[in-house]
Amino acid sequence: MGRGGKSRKKKREISVDPDLWERFEKKVAAEGRTASAVLEELIRNYLLADLFAGLAEEKAPLMVRPVKPVGPADAGEEVWRMRNLPSI
Repeated sequence: MGRGGKSRKKKREISVDPDLWERFEKKVAAEGRTASAVLEELIRNYLLADLFAGLAEEKAPLMVRPVKPVGPADAGEEVWRMRNLPSI
């Protein structure tokens, strides 16, 4: 909420296919949500997609440093152990 207890949200007018809007309203109502809340979530996700796409394009330096094993280093034995684990 803004100053004086007033909401900072603004009403907007959009044009949407009537059949699409009806299906949207039914789904939103079935979920116990409001159309405004779902639309805000969709807009945020839409904008975040650009942010994440930009991060994925950045080339961070990859630094790999060798480490000393803390115990026996038998990769074959570990692979065999992992293969015999119950699947999820």
